[in-house]
Amino acid sequence: MKSPVRTAVCLDGALLRWYTDVWCTMKEGLKLLYELQKIDLEIDQTHKALRSLDGGASVAAEVAKAQKELDARETELRKARAELRDLELALSSAEEKRKGYRLKLESGRVTSHREQDAIQREIDALSRQIGEIEERALLLMDQIEPLEAKAQESRQLVEGLQARLAEVQSRHAQERERLTARLKELESARTAAAASVPEELMEKYNNVRRRFGPVAVALVEGNTCSACRISISVFLLRQLRESDGIFMCDNCGRILYLPEEH
Repeated sequence: MKSPVRTAVCLDGALLRWYTDVWCTMKEGLKLLYELQKIDLEIDQTHKALRSLDGGASVAAEVAKAQKELDARETELRKARAELRDLELALSSAEEKRKGYRLKLESGRVTSHREQDAIQREIDALSRQIGEIEERALLLMDQIEPLEAKAQESRQLVEGLQARLAEVQSRHAQERERLTARLKELESARTAAAASVPEELMEKYNNVRRRFGPVAVALVEGNTCSACRISISVFLLRQLRESDGIFMCDNCGRILYLPEEH
């Protein structure tokens, strides 16, 4: 059976389909359909590749986690430094007061034993306070050094992850651009290829794809259907070789294509 081959022409940017007086056998149409399916399968794979592109979500999550840890460590470090500054101010103030009391006591202007005892008690209290401040300050200085080291470690981790994220995002953008360009090429090739497939075959192809998925045309390999890997009956093989029609796999229902050399 012969079917008209549809030819695609371009007029003012619009794709028009029209029938010519060129005819082809169904076997030739099946070959065209099989080639069209190759394009469709690559289109499907390209869409899948686009959907599965890694935009860096997992690395971005690592960056956020590391940044949170860095923020916590820097906050702890700032608090320790602020407390140390406060202690240094308190120490300076206490030492200044103690110095004033000592000068007053040593000046000889205070003659009352009672007043002298009171001043000495203030000096002793300030000395204890100074000792406590110095002890706390030393403890803080011991803590600040490892806090600085931890903050620097976190800072370097964040910087490294941010660089890695930038690299992943750059690769993602390049790959998306490549795949999008390839998809455009494939869509154009599909339009041209589909225009050459007989309408009856195209309708059958679309129906089978809707029912069974991307593979609608199964290549006959030896005596086996390439889609379901089940042997084809001798009778059906003879029909495929000798008849010019559309034959379906008895097992999976896909369109069978037997190349001419078979």
